[in-house]
Amino acid sequence: MMKRSQIKPVYFFILALLLFEYSISLAQLPETKISLDIQNARISEILDKISSQTGYFFTYDASLFLQDRTMNLHFDQADLETILNAVFQDNSYGFKLVDKNIVIYRVGQETLPETALPKQNKNIVLQGMILDEKTKEPLSYANIGIPGTNLGTISNMEGNFRLQIPEPYSDSMLTVSYIGYESESHKLSQNNSYPLLIELEKKTISLQEVIIRYQDPEYLLNESLNRISVNYSNNPSTLTSYFREYVRKNKKYLIFSEAVIEIAKEPYQNTLVPDQVKLLRGRKIIAGTAEDTVIMKIKSGIANSLQLDVIKSRPDFLSADFSRHYEVDFSDIVSFNNQLVYELEFSPKEDDEEAIYRGKLYIEQTRLVLLAVDFQIDPSHLKKAQDMFIVKKSRGIKAKTLSAEYHVEYKETGEKYYLSQARGEVNFKFRKKKEWLGSNYTLLIELAITNIEPGKKTRYKPGEVYRSNEILSDQSFEYDPHFWGDYNTIEPEVPLQEVIERIKSNLMTP
Repeated sequence: MMKRSQIKPVYFFILALLLFEYSISLAQLPETKISLDIQNARISEILDKISSQTGYFFTYDASLFLQDRTMNLHFDQADLETILNAVFQDNSYGFKLVDKNIVIYRVGQETLPETALPKQNKNIVLQGMILDEKTKEPLSYANIGIPGTNLGTISNMEGNFRLQIPEPYSDSMLTVSYIGYESESHKLSQNNSYPLLIELEKKTISLQEVIIRYQDPEYLLNESLNRISVNYSNNPSTLTSYFREYVRKNKKYLIFSEAVIEIAKEPYQNTLVPDQVKLLRGRKIIAGTAEDTVIMKIKSGIANSLQLDVIKSRPDFLSADFSRHYEVDFSDIVSFNNQLVYELEFSPKEDDEEAIYRGKLYIEQTRLVLLAVDFQIDPSHLKKAQDMFIVKKSRGIKAKTLSAEYHVEYKETGEKYYLSQARGEVNFKFRKKKEWLGSNYTLLIELAITNIEPGKKTRYKPGEVYRSNEILSDQSFEYDPHFWGDYNTIEPEVPLQEVIERIKSNLMTP
């Protein structure tokens, strides 16, 4: 699934704050005792361990101390104040308790920076469901946003969504779009009843609406690629995004993780300069056994989801010489955001061993913008592509990749296009020698851009950029909307909430 890595958060939360009307507790630290046995751990890793045991989160300015400094700690049922004093080793640091956050600050700097605490903006929470008007089936991954704000989210697999918007925009329009459907706009007001039920009408394109400018689909795709420098941003930008990932064995969830991240996005023309990521909030829950870990290690993580930005990281079917390896044909003309869109199909040329993908490209008719891509690894190439997904597996284990499917979308902001969402699902079968049936594993990743700040170039301090060998920390896992503060996320599906509760209760069945 392209290049993958894992991440771990540095708990410097970039959260805005309205300092007035916010009370800071000067009470002692929580009276809780924990045990630690840590070797060569960085301060951020130690704080993560403490968070996982106590449910309290640490907030601090990453420049307060050396992020790469490591230490050894051993405590058996020690109180939190004793442990923190050992971590910071002098009296120059202070701690303040604010709800479930422990703020770390320099003594003498009692006024906390505005980035230090959870923000208390008054947001309006919109909830609703997106359905097909005729079939009443839910529309998964529909785009929901407030025009003029760059804020948005997507619906979950059940068609449900939850969107937080600042109070000044409470009387704005809510716009919903989905490929192949008429877009819908709804006037919002504080008198609205929620949840909203929004039904989209499938758009049938009549011949009178269609003006075929080019009859050659290869020419269309070539022109779309040539116009990337015009259609996509030539300037840096900063994106806020929600990331979700799980690994499932048969019907049992082994790993479930989610995060809000900030992406320092380079111009789309800088294909050799990687985007940087800072984790703002994240958590993970693990139910896999030691045997599951030994059997296989699947490539996954935030880095992989960023590789799905196909305009930035061009796969071969979007390379300048795509016509050497792929057949491209017209498939249909559909509607997206009330625009006419060419739907092109591509597939490997016969006997071409280098081309491994097939799928559909959605190209807007007027400016020839590549708006979306659905693609998969061609079934005949799955065996050859297996090393793209599996880092290692145990001896005596036979592995087979069953499918690998992806979807990527872009949206317009200020006349330029930016990544909007990306997701991928890969299915495997692992079987031990002398075992007849084996087990099926599913890896799913989702990335939804929830805010775009065009032209904002972001630079991170040392220690703030996540590294490929870092992972999301284990947290006290509750579907409490207050965990995310004012960040927008993908609404969790009901089955996922039930799964998490079952994992927490150790009631998962094989």
